[in-house]
Order: sequence, then C-alpha cells, then structure tokens
Amino acid sequence: HHDALVALYRKYAPFRALRAAGVPIMVSSDAGVRLTPFRHFWLSLQAYSFAMEVSAAETLRGATSVAAAGLGLDAEVGVVVPGKRADLLVVAGDPLSDLSDLSRVHLVLCDGRVVVEDGRLVAPAAGALS
Repeated sequence: HHDALVALYRKYAPFRALRAAGVPIMVSSDAGVRLTPFRHFWLSLQAYSFAMEVSAAETLRGATSVAAAGLGLDAEVGVVVPGKRADLLVVAGDPLSDLSDLSRVHLVLCDGRVVVEDGRLVAPAAGALS
C-alpha cells in the first residue's frame, strides 16, 4: 500500500510543477469504464488531493469550475449561480472536511431535474438515453 502511494505521488510531480507555475489543473478519472464505477469517483478525488498536495476545496474546484472552463463549458456549468444549469450533488456530510463524504449521495440534479433521490436513481439524466 505504501509503495503504491509513493508511486502515485512521484507520478504527479510534473502536475504539481505545472500547478505551482499557475497552470489550472482539471480533475478527472476513468469513472464509467470497466472496473471503475462512478460511485468510486470520490477515490479519484482523494488520490488527486493527496498526490497534488491540495485541499479538498481546491480538489472540488478542479472537478467542477476548472474542469468546466477547461472543456469550454463554463458558460453553462461549473459553479452554482443564476443562469447556469442546475447540476447539483447533495451528500450527507461535508466533503470539504472529508472527500469520502462524496460517497454518501443523497440527491442529484441534472439541469434542475432530480435524477437521484435518497441515494436511489429515480430518473435518467436528460439526454442519457438518446
């Protein structure tokens, strides 16, 4: 386990240097592909926070507003403000204190539409089946 953490930390050295130089770093994962379920995305965020030596808040910005800007979607998503799509994740706990709280999903809204409630899928996200 220790060797894997050391290897991960070393692997991220170039990204830490880019961040130190002021380059915005998006957080992503392979969530959704075989053997990497979406429900484990929080693990990717924890690994990023550790390897990049950043706070949970900066990690969450990297997965939301920074990612939206990097993908050219920041006019639509990335932050919760009037005029942008209401894509929200509501969890039990405080992910700013403990990123693992992201695994405790209570509610998910996609473009203002409830798709997960009380941790259960209640409707597909708009366009998910098209």
